[in-house]
Amino acid sequence: MLPANALDFIEALKADHVVRAVYCNGSYAGSYAISRVSDVDLLCVIEEGAYPKIEREHIRELAQEYSSNLCELDVLALSMKEIDNCANSSLVREMVLSAKLCGFLLSGDDVLSQWNLPNITDYQASTRDMTIEFIKRVRKNEGWANPLEYPNGSDKYRGYVEYDRVGGETKLLISIYTWIATSVLADQGIYCGSKNQCVDDFNKMNKGEYSNQLNHVYNSCRNEWHYGIPEHEEGKRMLSSFCDMLLAYENRFIFAYPQDGCF
Repeated sequence: MLPANALDFIEALKADHVVRAVYCNGSYAGSYAISRVSDVDLLCVIEEGAYPKIEREHIRELAQEYSSNLCELDVLALSMKEIDNCANSSLVREMVLSAKLCGFLLSGDDVLSQWNLPNITDYQASTRDMTIEFIKRVRKNEGWANPLEYPNGSDKYRGYVEYDRVGGETKLLISIYTWIATSVLADQGIYCGSKNQCVDDFNKMNKGEYSNQLNHVYNSCRNEWHYGIPEHEEGKRMLSSFCDMLLAYENRFIFAYPQDGCF
């Protein structure tokens, strides 16, 4: 069940006749959202004849108006032409894939039923490129050593924890672990539409070291600590170990895999 402010936003969108469809994806689509922590991820498909920039700005402003302490609304508005050309944008492609594979239709026509998944070879290459680019951005693109170094080796959590949220946040850490797993899954011909699907599919495919680590990180950081930094010392030590170990996985992914085929 979506929070009340998200439902009100969707009702407000129905008055906008250029919106063809609204999809929910992410944690609320999978019924594993964390109350007052998880964002509501929505994809709005707009008419081809609309003015995309103007319409996107209107929808963005409306989403800000309806966001509240219940939840933030993370909304992306696209035309079908933009969706068809989604290979040109990683953000667009991931949002569309998520809605197609793991989301559900909230209102309008199911236009994504007509949209085909990208070619698997293209998907494999672009997913690897996007994973590497994400790892680079974490380091603010400052150098690209071989081997990589920690984003911030002097920080207790090595630069993998963000401090914008009161108490700190571990979403960045989870994202790196799941991006690596998503790329490895793509090489096995598996498309992923969400972090939760990624963890489940990786556990089914691979029962090795990384599978165990991925499962441990996801369950602890998301399900137990709700993306925050744990308050108890045992949890803090565990989080530090997750961060300490990630660098080796990043280096293995970039400089050894897929040449050696091991992950």
